[in-house]
Amino acid sequence: MSSTAATRSLHPALAAALAVLISAAAALLRTGLLEAPPEFDELYHLLAARGWLKTGTPAILDGQYGRGLLFTRAVAQLFASTGTDSLETGRLISLAAGSLLPAVLFLWLAYSAGLAIGLTAAALTIFWPQSQIEAQLLRFYALHVLCFFIGAAAFYNVLTGHGFQRFAWAAAAAAAWGLAVKLQISSVIGISAALVWGCTVSIFALIANWRGRITAIAAAAALLALALAAAAFADLLEKAWAFYRWTPDHNAALRDYPGFYHANLRKYHGILWYGTPLLAALALWLRPKPASYCLTLFAAFFLTLSFGGMKAFRYLSCAVPLLFALWAIAMAGGTALTGKILSKRRPDRRPVLTGLTAVFLLAAVLTASGFVQRSLQVARGEGIAPRGDWRQAGEAVGNWLDAPFTATTRELHMLAYVGPYDLLINSSRITELPSPQEFGIDPRTGRPIAGSPAAIARLLACKREGLLVAGAKWWSAGSEAVAMQSQFEAAGLQIETRRKGPVLAVRWSDPSRRRSNCTGLPL
Repeated sequence: MSSTAATRSLHPALAAALAVLISAAAALLRTGLLEAPPEFDELYHLLAARGWLKTGTPAILDGQYGRGLLFTRAVAQLFASTGTDSLETGRLISLAAGSLLPAVLFLWLAYSAGLAIGLTAAALTIFWPQSQIEAQLLRFYALHVLCFFIGAAAFYNVLTGHGFQRFAWAAAAAAAWGLAVKLQISSVIGISAALVWGCTVSIFALIANWRGRITAIAAAAALLALALAAAAFADLLEKAWAFYRWTPDHNAALRDYPGFYHANLRKYHGILWYGTPLLAALALWLRPKPASYCLTLFAAFFLTLSFGGMKAFRYLSCAVPLLFALWAIAMAGGTALTGKILSKRRPDRRPVLTGLTAVFLLAAVLTASGFVQRSLQVARGEGIAPRGDWRQAGEAVGNWLDAPFTATTRELHMLAYVGPYDLLINSSRITELPSPQEFGIDPRTGRPIAGSPAAIARLLACKREGLLVAGAKWWSAGSEAVAMQSQFEAAGLQIETRRKGPVLAVRWSDPSRRRSNCTGLPL
């Protein structure tokens, strides 16, 4: 890695030892949720990995789950290696990635900006609550963050390194970013920003006079404009815009809310987020090259995702380590300046005063921003939204599994903890289909989906006896549940219910044994 005067004396053995300690500290704070009930999307990978072991494809019932296929295959390989296909085992890949991230960030910054900066950024990342949660999910987000950041660090070293090492860093950047794109297409945002920054830095390094620099930048802008024009001519821009602004029904309220990520950063990072403009200015003054790189990539992610349609705080996770790096440069640099001022009369005490100032400042900032409190809460396995524990759903269903027809409102939980189903009742999931329509087939499971009152009426006219397995809250408050209950009554059907924790089983039957009508129903 490129070195500075501040890090020429950093011995590789010391750096490695610190990296191991940092990873160990991160791992200790990332175990409290390993046995927690699954988030819904975790079950896609769990079931698809089990399907991979049985069929060689990411099969879930009669469908296939192709998103994050690289991650699913890694989970399947882990299952095969360990001989167990449990949720907790599958989460170990994310745990490893989340524990390695602070160490990788430390090593990059320690060699490219300074040891104190690297340690500060590592501390911020160790106590990063969102990373703690993602490191305990059977999802690809923690691995994606690690891969993207390794690529970003390697690309930076391509532009700041010397000789043959640049080729090695270029290969590392290509490999890491290739994996990141396979895991999450949003990686293209950061990669594009890095390339723009790299071109700009190269132009300034290779061309001495301002006229030549402006000409080169104008030429690059013209090439970009031509590329966009060609994409527009091929209708690619229209498709890209539709993809960028698309969102399913359950996320529709956030589509036109550009303040989503700002609100979350303000909530979880408090004083540090409010102080980002000042911290960024100080970082640019102290370490212009790494600070401008981190700021460029973070800003690209933050602005692009803020105006996109689909929003979730985890989508910004791959940019947050870059924000931490920016803060760390400013905090460590500010600490050094403060120590210098305090020790003006006693220069021999500067190291001690600087160290004490650093510890006090970091502790104060972490405490004031809510980092530590929230981090320790997550480390204890607390402070997350209820996920709905279906692990005892089989007890609610009991001997009703012999029903001739089975519907559910949570298809993945049904498959993981109860068994196969015939129909999913979920109007929001219909909007995720390639061709949204009632009774359309979900390609992920190969099963139809319905949700409207009219569709439920058609269902009950056909299936006069059956079983519904749903969330108890859905049954008591969901609009679809209200429609279904009224349809049961209108169809003259009799129902029985059983509940176990958050799971409700509803068995319906027709005491009058009226003839069913399945005309035109694709079941």
